[in-house]
Amino acid sequence: MKKYTYDADENKIVLICEKESASPYLYFVLQTDDPDSSEIEMFEKIAYDVAEVLSKSKVVLYEARYRQLKYAKKKWFGRGWKPGKFNSKGATARLKQELVNSGWKDGIFADYYDFYDEKVLWSKTRRDSKCLCILQEKLDMDLFRKSDMTYEDDGCVGIGIKVFPQTQIQYQNNTDETVDYYCKTDDFLLDFGAEILSTKARIALNEKYMTAEELIEKIKPVIEKHKKVLEVNL
Repeated sequence: MKKYTYDADENKIVLICEKESASPYLYFVLQTDDPDSSEIEMFEKIAYDVAEVLSKSKVVLYEARYRQLKYAKKKWFGRGWKPGKFNSKGATARLKQELVNSGWKDGIFADYYDFYDEKVLWSKTRRDSKCLCILQEKLDMDLFRKSDMTYEDDGCVGIGIKVFPQTQIQYQNNTDETVDYYCKTDDFLLDFGAEILSTKARIALNEKYMTAEELIEKIKPVIEKHKKVLEVNL
């Protein structure tokens, strides 16, 4: 990959391809042209519009993370770990309760818990995560904005969606299993995540369903709508 060098221009948004030879996906970075740019509000609008365009007429999964209060600890006796503790009264919990109270039926939602072991020097630790996952056949932008915890007490770093090639949800035995299936499957069209505060987004594109050229065709009008120029470096 040719290294991109900055000649800062606030009128440009840059799309850089970061292809990894061992991966079946194409990886892109979408960012403001000035790495020190403070145009957070502008980039936030672009990120939401890109998410809406890329998920149009497709099954989409997005999430709101619970803030972790305590990390997982190894049990004193026996094997295994004592799971971490997450905020049960924060913004994510309130969003979930809002869905329950309103009888929301425009998709399905469930909590999803995951973890992985990590080796640090000579010891092992465990990283836990818990999030409220929402699965829809048409992205509800108002709800999607509510799932953004960047400025909330369950703060994370931005927004993200995983888009699938289907137009209808492939239901499993129950809601939890359906959400679990979509969280774990690698058979997605693309994965889009935007770090709002650093004005940078990342896209993993499955070329089985969409080419780089088709992706650019979808993104370019969004950038131009915000009176910016898209510069592509493949």
